[in-house]
Amino acid sequence: ARICRAHDVLITFGTEVDLILDGGPTAGGEPSTIVNTVGTLRIVRQGAFSRRRIAACLAGSGFTLEE
Repeated sequence: ARICRAHDVLITFGTEVDLILDGGPTAGGEPSTIVNTVGTLRIVRQGAFSRRRIAACLAGSGFTLEE
């Protein structure tokens, strides 16, 4: 099943997720990108935001995304 809304994330992952940022349904129905922020930062599931875009945002705050 496609997970395109914050509520879908909550139902699917429950307490496995510490924080859900709800920006509304994903544009075009493409699922959200999921990033693990515990320990080493890494992409768990590629979605609407590219790896390059996420890495650039993190770099601006002094963080790096695992290869």
